[in-house]
Amino acid sequence: EASKAAAKAKAQADAAAAEEAAAAAKVKEDEEAAEVKAKADEEAAAAAKEEMIARMMAEEEAAWQDAQRIEKEKEEAEAAAAFAALASESAGEGAAKAAGAGAGAGAGAGAGAGAGGFAAGAKVEARYGGDEDYFPGVIVAVSGDGTYDIHYDDGDEEEGVEAALIQSLAQEGVQEGEEETGVAVESGSSSGSGSGSAAVAGVAPAAAEASAEAAAAEEAAPTSRPGTTSAASLESFVEVHGLDAWLSQLKEIADDAQELAEGLSDEDELAEFVEGASMPSGDVEKLKKGLKSVLDGDLGGTT
Repeated sequence: EASKAAAKAKAQADAAAAEEAAAAAKVKEDEEAAEVKAKADEEAAAAAKEEMIARMMAEEEAAWQDAQRIEKEKEEAEAAAAFAALASESAGEGAAKAAGAGAGAGAGAGAGAGAGGFAAGAKVEARYGGDEDYFPGVIVAVSGDGTYDIHYDDGDEEEGVEAALIQSLAQEGVQEGEEETGVAVESGSSSGSGSGSAAVAGVAPAAAEASAEAAAAEEAAPTSRPGTTSAASLESFVEVHGLDAWLSQLKEIADDAQELAEGLSDEDELAEFVEGASMPSGDVEKLKKGLKSVLDGDLGGTT
């Protein structure tokens, strides 16, 4: 009985120990499971945080890109508006220049030719020193105050001559013939607007016809003046052809008659010289005739 009792007690003790071991194992298993779950939750939270940060950065980048696009579009619009304004301004300036060129054609001519309508290089007659008699000469400069500097054919020079003391050679011829034509010609200066020629508009046909007849008579009549002796005599060339007033301008182009003829053989070069010198049509014809005679080998200038 005692052995049975001891055996029973031992069995009970072993059972209790087994139960205790099982309970301890269960507790350890629960703790390990809790640790695994906590770690998984922590990793999930970290992943969610990283995802949120990435989403916020993407949103910020998209907002920055939109701002950049809007700013660029604004700059392009402003640049296009500025370019359009500049183009419009340039077009307006071009139109203004064109209008100014048309409206100022007469005024520009009056300003370039002086208050009396005379241009540099024009052959005129003036009352030297304010005397009553007129003396032939050439206008060498036009002043801004409407006066003129004149080089007289006899070698004298005079500065600041008023327009009222000057008359063109063509105007003198017209005035002498006005009694025959019955047309009155106003002398004196124009209004400065380039319309000075309106004063002789009534005698323009008669003057043109007289000029043409004079040119034809000069061409038909042999010259009695001495001819040039060589191609190097530019002074003799202008004397023969009645171009003494243009000697200084012609010397700027060439040193002798042959070189002058070759330099002005081109129509464009000749036209540019004539325009720059404001040479009257009568002298232009004389110049063309003289150049042709030189190129033809007629240094004497006779025909």
